[in-house]
Amino acid sequence: MATNCVKELTSRKNICFIGLRIINYYIRFTVRSTTGKSRSRWKTWEPWEVFIAGKDKLKLSMRPPPRTLEQKKQRIANYVAPTLKMIQLADDNLGEDFIQDVINETTLKMNQKKIVEDYLFGRHEMQNNQ
Repeated sequence: MATNCVKELTSRKNICFIGLRIINYYIRFTVRSTTGKSRSRWKTWEPWEVFIAGKDKLKLSMRPPPRTLEQKKQRIANYVAPTLKMIQLADDNLGEDFIQDVINETTLKMNQKKIVEDYLFGRHEMQNNQ
């Protein structure tokens, strides 16, 4: 978000204009509809329309790039592994295998399968180039 904002500030050099564009993207004042329409279809409050007139919308957030399998593995090592270890200790004591049962019952989505394929392809390419 900050990067998008700085790009706009450096290109426009007008913080008020940028602020109004950001506000215009995230805020809209409306007049309640009596016809049962959903909120997104309510009319914009006229004084707000006059105030914001001529200002484009500026969205600050951006979708992060998809995570690689290496990034997901690192996240597990940093954040998930302690919980898995606790479950494993309890399972060992009780003679259960919750973690393996959950893994066996899990179905991957297409994008998750694609991440695995990309990872394996990259590893295969690295081995061939050595």
